[in-house]
Amino acid sequence: MGGRRVKKIMRGRRKDAAAVSDGGRATADGCLLLYPADRQAMPHWWRVADGQIVARHRGAQRPDWVENAAPITMLLPPSLAVVRHVTLRESVMAAGSGKKPLSDAQLRAVALHQAMADGVESAGAMHAVVAGESASPVTVDDATDSEVRESGGFHNPGIEVAVIARADMDHILRWARDVGVEPTQIVPVATLLPEPEQGMIRVPFGDGAVVRGQGMVAQADEPWLSAIIGDAPVVDWSAQQAEQGLMSSLAGPVVNLRSGAFALRQSSGADVNWAKRVMLWAGLALLLTLLAPLVLTAKYHISAAKMDAKTLELARPYAPHAADATQAVAEIDRLVAAQGGAYAFTGPLAGLMQAMRPVPGVSISSLSLREDGLLHATLASAQADEINRVLAAVQGAGYRITATSSTDPGGRVIAEITVKP
Repeated sequence: MGGRRVKKIMRGRRKDAAAVSDGGRATADGCLLLYPADRQAMPHWWRVADGQIVARHRGAQRPDWVENAAPITMLLPPSLAVVRHVTLRESVMAAGSGKKPLSDAQLRAVALHQAMADGVESAGAMHAVVAGESASPVTVDDATDSEVRESGGFHNPGIEVAVIARADMDHILRWARDVGVEPTQIVPVATLLPEPEQGMIRVPFGDGAVVRGQGMVAQADEPWLSAIIGDAPVVDWSAQQAEQGLMSSLAGPVVNLRSGAFALRQSSGADVNWAKRVMLWAGLALLLTLLAPLVLTAKYHISAAKMDAKTLELARPYAPHAADATQAVAEIDRLVAAQGGAYAFTGPLAGLMQAMRPVPGVSISSLSLREDGLLHATLASAQADEINRVLAAVQGAGYRITATSSTDPGGRVIAEITVKP
């Protein structure tokens, strides 16, 4: 069998993951959100540009720069999202024996079903996603006999499946929306760390660390972890190594839990109900735009009609034959002009005031413009001669006056006068 071609699964991903420790894995610009294992702890926010972390934030509140740092990738600790290594059963591999192997879609479907069946949780309560590269067959020349299975000549290293409780996914997405973000990718951190050939690696993550070994990933503070590690060597990654490994998720993760029922909703024209609502509101807005001027015009017309009716009513004693407000106003203007217009008051009043200035003993006790269009005033003084001097000055200014005099109980002289231009 040594000369036969075989198919290897997951070989490509293992090599890419191994490059993380050397800082050689590609990254892209965006925002990383490190979700904490403890819900009481604070998440970490990183803004990545040109392969470097250019901004950091620790806290539950979204930093301002997140809006300009899309896309947003959320990384989940192993306490929330586990990765199961599924080894396909003999019956599955035998089904692929012959001239043609099982297709990628078939391998993924079988691995997903097997991962859910092997778990202790109810399948309906879990959300599972097969690793994107894990089921892609890669042709390898000159394979050794040990790599070839008797069931059909296919190497069967297994397929990785990320699993998370649906309740946890719901909580994570609600939390993200509450803080004002919509992650485009949700990635288990376990899929970003290479599986060491021996021993363990301890990688900083948020406020804690993650331990990665062969076939296992766990939080570094798990109480049972020391029994699993035993005497195995543990290599601590530096912060720079960890950051490079986590930033690689921006370039396209192996697993994105935002799929199926939790897929990111894309706006499109296929939503007929949404389109109908938009058209309805647009029609209502257009109708209101057209009705507003009509309503205002009708309102102004009604107000003007009421004002004309009130004008005609007030002018009726002076313009009894007026048919509308226009005729009434014209008749009133004619009557006012016949009485001297506005000058019938201001002109005589100015002449009277000017005549009183050099005679301080004369005062005005009343002043009015009556219906006859004449200025009526009541002058008072201790001496009649002073009033006569005022009246003479008014006449000298070109005004015509009439006057009647009397004496009040105090002995003062009172003169009732009218002044006409």
